[in-house]
Amino acid sequence: MVTVDPISAAVDLAKQIVAKIHKAMETAAKAAAQGGGGGAAPQFQAVSSHDTLRAAVIAAHEKDSQHLDNATKVLTTISPALRVAIAAAQFAGKVLQDKNLELLDEQRARLVEAEAVAGPAVADLRTKEQVWEAQQAALREVAQLTAKLQSIPGWEGMASSGYGGAATGQITAVTQLVAGSLRMPSSIREVANLNEAIMTAISTVIGHRTHQISKAPTGVPGSFSCTHVATAALTGLTLKMDAELGGETTQAKLDEVQGLVDASRSMIPNPWPGS
Repeated sequence: MVTVDPISAAVDLAKQIVAKIHKAMETAAKAAAQGGGGGAAPQFQAVSSHDTLRAAVIAAHEKDSQHLDNATKVLTTISPALRVAIAAAQFAGKVLQDKNLELLDEQRARLVEAEAVAGPAVADLRTKEQVWEAQQAALREVAQLTAKLQSIPGWEGMASSGYGGAATGQITAVTQLVAGSLRMPSSIREVANLNEAIMTAISTVIGHRTHQISKAPTGVPGSFSCTHVATAALTGLTLKMDAELGGETTQAKLDEVQGLVDASRSMIPNPWPGS
């Protein structure tokens, strides 16, 4: 004795599936609108650290200049040749410092731009990570409901078998969709972590360069050795920024993350069964 109208049961389950999908979309939209805890833009320290570096570079040059002045003051007489040599050393030190200040300006401009891009990007990625996580629970329920369509109580015969076969195809597709969605949050998280890791690495290098310049010895008066140390440190920092902000190291990491995203996408059936 049939107690349930199979057509009604199928329609009811289909409505539940649609409702679950809509719920997933609404949950995702709400998560995107609220941003959640993960949607807050990170406070990077690269620019502020670089301002401290600038102060160290200026102090290093002043230390060199003072070292030369102190050495000159103890001399009872200064020959014309020595006077020329002192003036030449001061000029050379100034030229070197002007180059350092130019490098600092270029670096700071790049860091300001990088923070302006990376901050909102990380916040957006964290939100998208939450969106995918919010969708997963609903998608799992969709898979469970779709499985019920495989065998409707009270429905027998060829029509039921054909319907069950179609439902099986849907079940497989939904299962693959769920599997793909499970990888997406971790893939997105990798991209967000990459952005944060880059900015953190740059900040760390800036701190090391600042310490290196601050501890540089003065050397022979007129050599402007501290200023030379600053030049070498700033040149190295530029190379590091090139590597992290747009070089091969960064691209290799991005390629790895893109591979995860592509793998997730490949798990979603295209075309969808029955479409």
